[in-house]
Amino acid sequence: MFDREGFIDYVGAKSGNSYASGLARIENLYFVGIDAEYGKDKCEALLTQIEADKKRTDLDQKELKKRSDAASHLKRYITFKTNSIDTITDRIHFVIDHYKEHFDAVDQGERYKWEAIAWYKKHWKIDSPNFAQMLEEAFGKANNLLASAMYYPYRMITEYARVNPEEVRRIFKILHDESLPLEERYQVFRDSCKSGVDKMRAQNPEYEKAVNHYQDLRAIMVYLTFEYPEKYYLYKSTMYSDFRDRIGFREDKSNQSSIIGKVENFFRLCEIILAEVEKDQELIAKHKARLDNDCYADEALHLLTMDIVYYGSNYMSDKDFKTRPSVSAETAYWPSLEEYNPGITTEMWKSVLCNPSVTSPENLDMLWKMLKLGGESTCAHLAETFGNTAGFYNELGTGFAGKVKNTSVAPTVLILKIMMRNTAEYMWFRLSGAISWRTETNAIPGGSVRN
Repeated sequence: MFDREGFIDYVGAKSGNSYASGLARIENLYFVGIDAEYGKDKCEALLTQIEADKKRTDLDQKELKKRSDAASHLKRYITFKTNSIDTITDRIHFVIDHYKEHFDAVDQGERYKWEAIAWYKKHWKIDSPNFAQMLEEAFGKANNLLASAMYYPYRMITEYARVNPEEVRRIFKILHDESLPLEERYQVFRDSCKSGVDKMRAQNPEYEKAVNHYQDLRAIMVYLTFEYPEKYYLYKSTMYSDFRDRIGFREDKSNQSSIIGKVENFFRLCEIILAEVEKDQELIAKHKARLDNDCYADEALHLLTMDIVYYGSNYMSDKDFKTRPSVSAETAYWPSLEEYNPGITTEMWKSVLCNPSVTSPENLDMLWKMLKLGGESTCAHLAETFGNTAGFYNELGTGFAGKVKNTSVAPTVLILKIMMRNTAEYMWFRLSGAISWRTETNAIPGGSVRN
């Protein structure tokens, strides 16, 4: 499978369906899932195989053309995936920076999660002779994870355990059985709770208003995260959807029919965040320093990862993401004139900007938008601020740079420098998460762009 919807949006509607059909042919021809291949090695092995097949002598010209088109389509998809992940990574870094800045305040409000898991680990005994009492005590510090306004999973599961402790013990053992598919475990747990609450209501007038057992995915993920905090993540639907939309994470649509599809997508997002958390030694040091003997150690950093999602969805707002800087200080590197000087003067730039064979109205519009953003921007931020797609601005920028390179203002001796600069930019892009284009303030005249 691959992100058909996102890829079509990236390529453009005009040719997007053709490209997407090409990717589908690759999957059928090579019996692979393209996103799975990207996850393994960024499709390197698959692309190598296709490139080799382009040279096969046993194929006719029609089949060779298919391989050539396949290589082109796959390369475009790899670029799309890389840009998508790196844009998400840039926004994750933005949230992490905020989180670190307000770390102490956040810790005061959220450290109960680490304390609650540590408490659970001390008190959970699945074979306890008094199971109901043990369950109530073990989850006693979960607080709003299992109890909030009009949401009572803690109350209902403890009531159910008092009425039928052996059945609740049984379904917890099934839930904790990692040899079974998660969807199956979830369904067994829910079905038992539903039938149990129905019987409670029918047999005891005290439960006549008990129409909901509240054992949804949010509650199930509490139970599983408390038991296996190194594997699972605390989940809340609105928390996930808000964070997903704010950083532009694209869901895998292939699992929409699954009752745990949303959780699977949430886990995919958390793994992307976790990869960035593991690189941030400052964050990890802060995190370890705040954990005392009453806290779960969180060696796998899963609870910290979830806390960053919660922070980005609840402590931050949509406005924070709309007004965020286009690049962080980390990516704000530009070589000095001593390191790289193309030798293009203001007068040379004027001649280029006034030459319609080099500079189109769309190029001028992009440059003007960049000036409005302070003279520097990623393509993603241009798209976010002014509309269209990141790919649209990327093609405009690279196309314009290519035309400038071929004009008289960029003599042959400087072309190598431009190509080297582009290579350095690409390397920087791969390391830090976003290509940032900048107008040279000492060269490009703003008045010419306006006019």
